Amino acid sequence: MLGSTLVDSGVAWGPTADRGHLYWYDDANGATTLTVPTVHALEAVHHVLGGFADLDARLVRGRTEVTLSDDGSTAPVSAPDQVMIAGTLDSGAAASIHYRRGASRGDNLRWDINGTEGDLVVTSAVGSLQVAPLLLEGGRATTRGWPNSPCRTRTSPEWGGS
Repeated sequence: MLGSTLVDSGVAWGPTADRGHLYWYDDANGATTLTVPTVHALEAVHHVLGGFADLDARLVRGRTEVTLSDDGSTAPVSAPDQVMIAGTLDSGAAASIHYRRGASRGDNLRWDINGTEGDLVVTSAVGSLQVAPLLLEGGRATTRGWPNSPCRTRTSPEWGGS
């Protein structure tokens, strides 16, 4: 394996929230983009590719306030809404994870795993790796794209996968 890049967007932690989920935006409560979805993404990378030999991480708070859908008022945000992790796996391969808050206008989940003999791509329109219906595609050698990929499969019960 040469490298892995996982970019994931959260279902939560966007620009609006109801009062019942306001705790997600307060770093003191511990239910942040780092402690919930990013840790799930780290677990998936570790399970599939092995552990990190070394890593660097950055937490960024891009939003300073969230709009409450209940009444239109705003509340302060103290929790990070972007988490970036990059490093080297025990195998020597490069790996990175970027977890973004809220929903993206593009792909909400994309995990590229690049190898010496081919590539795998895991995608989903839904973010948060731990709950997303996943599409796995792969290619070998000089093939471009994924047409008729022998490993093309959906890995979600509602899609009939396992």
